[in-house]
Amino acid sequence: MANTFLKFLKPYERELLKKGEKKRGLIITVSGMGGSGKSMVVKFILERLELRHFSAGQVFRELASEKDISIEEFSKTRDKRVDHALEKRILSEGLKGNVVLDGRLAGWALGKWADLRIFVTCSLKKRAERVAKRERVSKDEMAKRLEERDLADKHRYGKIYGIDLNDMSIYHKVIDNSGSLDELKKQVLDAIEKIGFAKK
Repeated sequence: MANTFLKFLKPYERELLKKGEKKRGLIITVSGMGGSGKSMVVKFILERLELRHFSAGQVFRELASEKDISIEEFSKTRDKRVDHALEKRILSEGLKGNVVLDGRLAGWALGKWADLRIFVTCSLKKRAERVAKRERVSKDEMAKRLEERDLADKHRYGKIYGIDLNDMSIYHKVIDNSGSLDELKKQVLDAIEKIGFAKK
């Protein structure tokens, strides 16, 4: 029985299992929109648990850089084979175990293989403030970029995979990152502890 929530990944999942791949340890996925705070959630998890880290966003940025275009432009123009390759990589990395994976569709790709699937929410205004500071652009400009990317991704993933990015039902925990770092950290640690993960 397939554990991934992405239909197109099921044949690849079967292929991996036939080759002897199997879940080897703890798997945590962290998803959320751009600027929501996925990286900080991952940081808090890694401070508490001895896990590897795989970032789909980092791979995505590297691919955009190779083509010498912006993330926004790459998001709009990339071929769906880029998405397919990335989700396959997420699944194969996840099955190696002892890992926290962050990415838009990490929770969908790993599905039931994941011990904990987290989604990070945050208002567009807050997300724009955080990313604008990092990217050194105005908050209004960044809000526009993020909103356009959110809509494009929702449409893209609905068309390619038949999923709704607003569907929170697949996640074990939805974390609100509108407050302080202390509040965020408490939510992350509570999520880890409630499903029985040991503290360091």
